[in-house]
Amino acid sequence: AARELGDTAMPLILAGHSLGGELALWQAATAPPLGLAGVVAISPGARGHLRVTLTDLANKEPTEPGSFAVDEILRAVPPHVRVALVRGDGDPLRGADAALVLARPSLHRVIIPLAGHSLRHLVIAGPMIASAIDWASGR
Repeated sequence: AARELGDTAMPLILAGHSLGGELALWQAATAPPLGLAGVVAISPGARGHLRVTLTDLANKEPTEPGSFAVDEILRAVPPHVRVALVRGDGDPLRGADAALVLARPSLHRVIIPLAGHSLRHLVIAGPMIASAIDWASGR
């Protein structure tokens, strides 16, 4: 993508929301792309998996074979990769945060006030996510 945009010097950031955030962390831990500068995980849970299932629709943590503990994956992210966690203060999955902070004490946390899991309908969420992306890129 950077080559297509004509800028191969841009820092590479992986980002995603919910399952997408868990997958961004999984990618950074298992096969980090060349030049990966950071990850922005928005509203991840305590457990992730590599496919969408009915538990996702019910907003429940996956337990099926192939699921993984997000804190264990976070420990495997290379130390030079900056990791930011963005979370609404009313997100029902915020209970995962204590284990995530223990797994990576340098984790940069951004808590969005008045937000739930989806972060929708909040004008303040966009600039706060942009700030987390800037931090993850090292800017």
